Amino acid sequence: MVERLVWDQEVAGSNPVAPILFFIRMQPRPPGFLTMVRGFLRASTRESAAILRGDPEMPPAEIDRRYAICRSNVCGQYMVLDDRCAACGCNVPKKIAWRTASCPDGHWPAISPPDASLP
Repeated sequence: MVERLVWDQEVAGSNPVAPILFFIRMQPRPPGFLTMVRGFLRASTRESAAILRGDPEMPPAEIDRRYAICRSNVCGQYMVLDDRCAACGCNVPKKIAWRTASCPDGHWPAISPPDASLP
């Protein structure tokens, strides 16, 4: 994301905070708080069900692969400063480790399908 920024030194002047503020403005916006809470509750319910079913844990290689995809920001939704996804609002390091979680933009699937009876 840093490569896409255009900086004008005359506009910024000598303000040392200006580059940081400019970078923050360029970040995508996450969904609202209640939307993130609802998504977290659904995801944690699915993950809890997978644990109770005895599904295998997430392989470390898959966690690394998912994190590399998110940090590459191919969809433009990765928020560098917060380590969050703006599409779903998740905390990326937490979500990539859940076997039932999938990318909302389809860049990586769940390795353990969620139980059909859960929301």
